[in-house]
Amino acid sequence: RGRKASKKERKEGVERCRKAPSDDLIKPLSPNEFVAQEKIRAANTKKRRLRRLDITGRKALHSVHTFRSVWSDSTCDWMLKEVLKVTKERGWTSKRHRQHSTTDIPVYEVESVHGWIRESLFKTGCWCYCWKYR
Repeated sequence: RGRKASKKERKEGVERCRKAPSDDLIKPLSPNEFVAQEKIRAANTKKRRLRRLDITGRKALHSVHTFRSVWSDSTCDWMLKEVLKVTKERGWTSKRHRQHSTTDIPVYEVESVHGWIRESLFKTGCWCYCWKYR
């Protein structure tokens, strides 16, 4: 990333675009070309997603890691009650993961818990592990 353009530079850029012969710069795609580009984009997106799932080179993910006693029993009970309140209103999700079936709820949907969990993980140092194994 470079520096942010000044107001004058942005205005000059807009003027250059207005004066540019747009017919030479941008030609509309035919319907067939558009469909072909969309298929290429979708295929590239799929490849990127599959690469992210590959843990071959990420040896730390080849074994199970557990964190014991990060939160107290009473804290876990509080979080569970908050999750159950939200799921009673909205229900559980079951189609978030294509590779494996789960019934869960994203933590960001439980607003009362989400910020607290992030802060707690940071304070306890668990974020170091999350960064290492991501």
